[in-house]
Amino acid sequence: MRIIKNIEPNDDNNIIQKIIDLEQELSRLKEIQSGTSNYGFILVHHQNIKHIIRYNDIVMIEAESNYATIYLQNGTKLLTSKTLKHWQLQIKKNEFIRTHNSFLVNRNHIHSINKGIYQLHLTNGFEAKYSRRMKSSAILSSGEVAKIEKKFTINLSKMVAH
Repeated sequence: MRIIKNIEPNDDNNIIQKIIDLEQELSRLKEIQSGTSNYGFILVHHQNIKHIIRYNDIVMIEAESNYATIYLQNGTKLLTSKTLKHWQLQIKKNEFIRTHNSFLVNRNHIHSINKGIYQLHLTNGFEAKYSRRMKSSAILSSGEVAKIEKKFTINLSKMVAH
């Protein structure tokens, strides 16, 4: 015996659209988890919780032996059991640059460069090293370097004037 339920045409379309939406969401989450996502997200496991983090929210990632700490724009630090190399392969964006063996930095969060001690000043007061072989022009685009050098020159001229 079969029971047939009458479904209004509008209900049918809504159910089909919901199924399509769920399939697309599942596919997107699988891409994020596998690291093949083009959506600008990474999946991070931290303290038994899975976090989906946008690339733009990442200030830097610091290596700590076989672990890595992800520093976020809101000041949060997430310790992960993945290596820095793993994260570098996951994040395939030009905004991120390996400035040192221990650091992967988001260029969008660099506020200034201290050439004397090879240090970058980042969002939320975070600091990262850059290697001696790494030139400041390689870290930033030429326009960003010019902007920072101009700001430094203006501040220096104010100090000399006083």
